[in-house]
Amino acid sequence: MTSNLLTQLANRYGSDKGSLAQPYHGYSYIYENLFSGIRNRSLEILELGLAKTTEDERGKSENRACRSSPSVSIWLDYFPGSHVTGFDLSDFSGADTGNDRFTFIQGDLGNAEDYRKVADTGKHFDIIIDDGSHATMHQMLAFLELFPLLDDGGFYIVEDLWSQPESIESQNPVSCKFHELFRTFDQTGFFPDIEPEFLNRFNNYTGQIGSLMFFPYHNLSGKDDQLLIISKSKDSDYCRYRSKIRFFKLDIHADHEASLQRHAGLSPENPYPWFHLGLLSLNSGDYA
Repeated sequence: MTSNLLTQLANRYGSDKGSLAQPYHGYSYIYENLFSGIRNRSLEILELGLAKTTEDERGKSENRACRSSPSVSIWLDYFPGSHVTGFDLSDFSGADTGNDRFTFIQGDLGNAEDYRKVADTGKHFDIIIDDGSHATMHQMLAFLELFPLLDDGGFYIVEDLWSQPESIESQNPVSCKFHELFRTFDQTGFFPDIEPEFLNRFNNYTGQIGSLMFFPYHNLSGKDDQLLIISKSKDSDYCRYRSKIRFFKLDIHADHEASLQRHAGLSPENPYPWFHLGLLSLNSGDYA
């Protein structure tokens, strides 16, 4: 038996976050390192998606019997002084009945109105885990609606970045996958061009992202980015730092002008885009 407490709990309750239940993602090993130092604090935890389902039924009302949730049981045991809020399309109101440390909210990840049920609780969260449908549109909408409810210093986690159900993706096409969105932000300090109704809202949060951690899948057949952990830090300069690294390390050429202009507009106090725009002008003979 592993000495990793979170993995023990995941395996005990049959969660694929552990190492026994297929597809045994092994996220519990990462979470143990992330959470072990805070497990005895009084935290507010929110998880989207409370039990495994089939890809064909993901994101649909399944009318399944939901007497328990493996992940809720894990968090209640691992964080003995914390409160867990669960959000799912199926009815989990009967899960952990009588436990006043668990609250269930029924809602659709694709419906912005349903996220207001979470906001209406008046809670702010230390940890938010998106293990819902994994559809890109749902992941984006969940982040935009819930990131404001994450406390400073908290963690926003998105699981299964390469597990988008085609049935939902085809009905809600988005120009950029969620992991691609944040990979670009990590490399450049700003988000790529996506649907206008999303882009401005994502860019509003650039100064609140303290760090990004990407984790690959557990075997060679998997993809590079399977788990994303976003830390929240108000007044963060992470986006400015990423811009600095990108443009400081690369030889600047005209192809970068559009992204430099965009970042200069997002962060007018950042000297690096302006500096490299000046270099482009100088190289093109504008100052001759």
